[in-house]
Amino acid sequence: MIKLVTYIKRRYNEIKELRNRNDVEHYDVIMGFVSSFLIVILELVSFFFVDASQIRNSYVYLFSGIWMMMQTIIFFSVMNSGFKTESKFLKLLMFLHPFMIIAIGIAVTFNFQGYSNQIYSFLIAVFAVSLIQMYPLKKRIALFILAPLCFNIAIYLAHGLTPLFYENLRISLMMSLVGYVYTTVQFNTDTKRRALLMQLERNNLQQKESITEIRDAYSHLDQAHKITEGMMRITTEILENDQFDDVLQMILEEAIKVVPKAQAGSILIYNGDVMEYRAAFGYSLKNLQKITLRIEDLFQSQFEDMYQPEIIQDLKVFDEAHVNDETVKKLHEEGALIAKSILTCSFKHNNQFYGSINLDNFESRTIYDDSDKRMIKHLAKQIEITIAIHKLYGKAVTQTRYDVLTQAVSRRYHQELLEKRFEEAKKTRSPFVICSIDLNNLKQINDKYGHNAGDEALRYFSSVFRKLKEQDVIFSRLGGDEFMLVYPDMEGNEVKDKIQSIRIFLSENPMIINHEKIIITFGCGIATYPYDSDVLEDLVNLSDQRMYENKALIKQQN
Repeated sequence: MIKLVTYIKRRYNEIKELRNRNDVEHYDVIMGFVSSFLIVILELVSFFFVDASQIRNSYVYLFSGIWMMMQTIIFFSVMNSGFKTESKFLKLLMFLHPFMIIAIGIAVTFNFQGYSNQIYSFLIAVFAVSLIQMYPLKKRIALFILAPLCFNIAIYLAHGLTPLFYENLRISLMMSLVGYVYTTVQFNTDTKRRALLMQLERNNLQQKESITEIRDAYSHLDQAHKITEGMMRITTEILENDQFDDVLQMILEEAIKVVPKAQAGSILIYNGDVMEYRAAFGYSLKNLQKITLRIEDLFQSQFEDMYQPEIIQDLKVFDEAHVNDETVKKLHEEGALIAKSILTCSFKHNNQFYGSINLDNFESRTIYDDSDKRMIKHLAKQIEITIAIHKLYGKAVTQTRYDVLTQAVSRRYHQELLEKRFEEAKKTRSPFVICSIDLNNLKQINDKYGHNAGDEALRYFSSVFRKLKEQDVIFSRLGGDEFMLVYPDMEGNEVKDKIQSIRIFLSENPMIINHEKIIITFGCGIATYPYDSDVLEDLVNLSDQRMYENKALIKQQN
């Protein structure tokens, strides 16, 4: 047993060492072994546990697992023999490995009987192959053209030119484009990194007197590589988190890690009118979000090129000279003017100014230098790439998570968010409120003005709720004119006041249909955890019951 543990530990250390080497074949072999092994586990688990009524043939999973098991053994033997990959067979295997994963993803997708979840196996396959190799241009083009082509042919053969086919076509093309962009960035970054390292090594051999300069350059490159790795980690987390502010917070925290001189920081995003604080480290983000800045208030507005990194010494002096007194006072109250040195750089999206990142140091006015400016410039570029990927991914999943008509959370995604919020409340022992909403007289609006007017009423009602609700409140459409809100860290009386303010707003701002004013009213039922119940289903039922009682009371009053 001890020998086995020692052997596994030695192999792990070898993989860890090889992962850091500048060798594409080593990377491909390691990732080939890891991906094959994980697919073996996934396919065998699916073979034994997936409901047979939902698939055409469960042996698809078994055959896929056996196929990947053989590849796992081959990749392991290559690692065990010192990464000798000279044989034509091994070169062919490594070349075909990502295409095999795509083939399995399509086969599993095609194997499903029903309509739901068909595209998920393909999306997982595309995501997996985006990580396992460094692809040259021709292979990259072939992979991300053949993948959606074969997938959509399979879907067409299974379902024909149905809405399902067009929906899968759209999402598969979007995901393939994201995979192509990601692998292009990964390949170009790695190629440039390896080329630069080789150049540094040649310079070191030719000119020993330049060893100090080379070490400095390598140190900068190492930090830049850490930034790239950090952004890659964040990119993978985008697939699990569609909240843009969470992505920005992850980016900022990663920046603080890779720029050791930074002790605090913030990210501001331009909303088309003013700059808003959307992420903060070392400051209270909730308090900073009460402050907005004009573009003219930014450091970058004073620069000849606003996208070049700069170092600001003594923030208080700068802001007092360029920012209006009221804003300076608010920043001072929040302790946001005590930094002695700020490293700052802007970034853009779609070739337009999008925001800026600021890294603060409280100890020295001269702590940052030109190497730090190069670092934050590289970081800004990585932020642009990450934002672009997040936007692309957001477009791909929006229609599966949000209602097209009202932009509210869809019924299916609502259930996922509600259960997550319920589990968080149980862990933190904090209250939260479920609020069931049902519009009044929507049928009468449809009958009198037509269904387009009814849709417009739903859109208007939803826009008011989305505008007046707090950022962390879940607003969902369950179907028809039924909605639900989930208020975290609140109690019933607080929510009643907020609902009342929305009723007042709707009564004072009626919707106009055919030059007639229509006041939208609604029934509302509130249930509070844990006071009304500590069972989620009971809370939902209770909020529905109270909502119907409220609707009946409104009818009596009218």
